Amino acid sequence: MLNERDHEDFDDAWAAAPDPWALATGNEGFSRGTCETGSPWLVAANVMFLKSVSEAGDGGEEPATLSRNRLLEPETVRLHDGLPSGLPASPSARAWLSAKWPGIIEATVARRLRTGG
Repeated sequence: MLNERDHEDFDDAWAAAPDPWALATGNEGFSRGTCETGSPWLVAANVMFLKSVSEAGDGGEEPATLSRNRLLEPETVRLHDGLPSGLPASPSARAWLSAKWPGIIEATVARRLRTGG
């Protein structure tokens, strides 16, 4: 569940994380994200992006962005893989994130251990 401080950060989170597409395609210079690498908002933004990428796919092969992020951001992709299929049915991004927050924190901790940050 998002706490009060997380809710304060929520509105700033959208522009905070590097673009997983840019990272997956080697276009890091095009990603304007400035999120701290140990922030749960990095994981939250990336999992939402990856969810949209996977749902926009044609149902055939896994999208290249998702495949590449399996190597770059394995914790986030594991979180993504545990999500139900289909687009989120939550009434808002805030509601969706609140329900997923424990998993986001768990992925963030695992990512910090892997990256040292």
